[in-house]
Amino acid sequence: MTRANAAVTLARLHEKALPAVPYLIANLPDETPLQWQVVYGGGPFETKDAFPNNEFTTPGKEAAKALVAIGPPAIPQLIEAMAGRMDLREAPELVAGQNPLVRAKVASQVTDVLVQIGQPAVEPLTKALDDPRWGVRAGAAEALGKLGDKNAIPALTAKLSDPKPPVREAAAEALERLGVPPIGGPWTTPEAAPDRQRPPR
Repeated sequence: MTRANAAVTLARLHEKALPAVPYLIANLPDETPLQWQVVYGGGPFETKDAFPNNEFTTPGKEAAKALVAIGPPAIPQLIEAMAGRMDLREAPELVAGQNPLVRAKVASQVTDVLVQIGQPAVEPLTKALDDPRWGVRAGAAEALGKLGDKNAIPALTAKLSDPKPPVREAAAEALERLGVPPIGGPWTTPEAAPDRQRPPR
């Protein structure tokens, strides 16, 4: 069974596949092309050139689908994986034995999965804005902006004064997505972040 086949099987289990979340997260960067028909029953082709009409998927895409199928129970582990945005020098224990660029790619893909899970992710992501790791804070801000829930505006506004530039920039971009007019920015120091007026409800 290929990794993509395994992800398809896990997706059918929904929340019962929760123990497999770390395995699925680890497979998100895998872009090995596989024919759709093979993934859902058969053996793998080696190159996408063999696929008629570009009918192919990847283990990473199937892993993302499985994580979305697991849904809200997977959210805490998905948020934890966003720490991969952090620099190797700041958190070497998070990327031991792994390429930090791959770790960062996983963090970005996890953000997309959280957005696909939707509304149930809003409250945990809002709380994650106060995580001690800036990678988690930046990822949470990005996801909240894409989710489009304006209840996150106050918490995102507070992050305009975050000590880490990537967090401030992610918060500013999220606020713009939520309809808050941009004022200056991106801010390189906490003192440079202006007050923002919330749009009328």
